[in-house]
Amino acid sequence: MLHNVRRYYRQNKRRVWVVTGIILAVIAVPQVFNAIYIDRVNRDIEFQTRIMDEEGPTATPVQPPAENVPIVSGGRMPEIQAQEERHLISSFISYANNGRIEEAYNLLSEESKEINFPTVQAFANNYHSRIFSEYRLYDIQMWIMDVGTTYRVRFLPDILSSRKCGRRNYYYRLHYSCKKFRW
Repeated sequence: MLHNVRRYYRQNKRRVWVVTGIILAVIAVPQVFNAIYIDRVNRDIEFQTRIMDEEGPTATPVQPPAENVPIVSGGRMPEIQAQEERHLISSFISYANNGRIEEAYNLLSEESKEINFPTVQAFANNYHSRIFSEYRLYDIQMWIMDVGTTYRVRFLPDILSSRKCGRRNYYYRLHYSCKKFRW
């Protein structure tokens, strides 16, 4: 038996070494790329941790500068009005983030209260406890400007303070008219 193996090796040296090299390359190349990727991720985490330690925890909302041009419908809103509406939305989210449920509820329109949340308790159970179970960052974008203004509000988990990396983002359309919100 051993004699047959030696004989096969001597007759097919080049083929044996080529196959062995291919097998090693198939095993080694992914290992090398995986090690490089893990090293890069660890360096990014170290960098973020170092920045976090230097600056301290921040809990400010993620907001682009006040935009007065809707993404979908076009047109232009006066800058002061756009800032007021964004400030009101930020106030609503701030109240909800800080557990001030009644103050957030009071910013909803009467129509939204009647249809979606008839009581503060319904608002707290059906909306607040689901979205704001932990602190949320947010991003506000103006979408449509017609009779009222429709905004897209994207809620993101606060990865730096919770140290949890989730891919769960919430998107909501928020219609604003007559200084009240309709979800």
